[in-house]
Amino acid sequence: MESNATPNRDFPISRLGTDKTGNDWLVEVCNYGPSDPWVMFAAWPADLPASRRDYPMVVVNVWIESGVAAKIGDIEVRDPSLENRGIGSLILDFLIRWLRQISIVRLYGDVSSMDSDHLDKLKHFYEKHGFYFELYPPGDPRLAKDPMTVGRVERQL
Repeated sequence: MESNATPNRDFPISRLGTDKTGNDWLVEVCNYGPSDPWVMFAAWPADLPASRRDYPMVVVNVWIESGVAAKIGDIEVRDPSLENRGIGSLILDFLIRWLRQISIVRLYGDVSSMDSDHLDKLKHFYEKHGFYFELYPPGDPRLAKDPMTVGRVERQL
């Protein structure tokens, strides 16, 4: 769903935390208004000048459903040099706290076949954050719904 509207900042830019290398990060929560279910969490290093924050280095999108559940999209670390520094954990923890503040009780997402080269890493990441991680067995009827979806993650908040 695309919108030409200017993003409405739900919260000011907040401190996200410090990654494993000691760098501080900031996060901004954006959406296109109260009727739009998509919310984007964008993160940058704290020392990056505001004039250069037009393209977030880490992004998570969530779809808010019926006021009780949210579906997580990818946690996208856009620069490979930033991987394995704990930034994904920082933004996921922030997302969970934010969802609890708006009374969301369940967070879930799909595991995509595009993740097939790093399923072990993905499983470890989600399980360390308290998620149930499931890959669908061959022949499972859920595989027929979307050929790109090979499993799911879910956590009660």
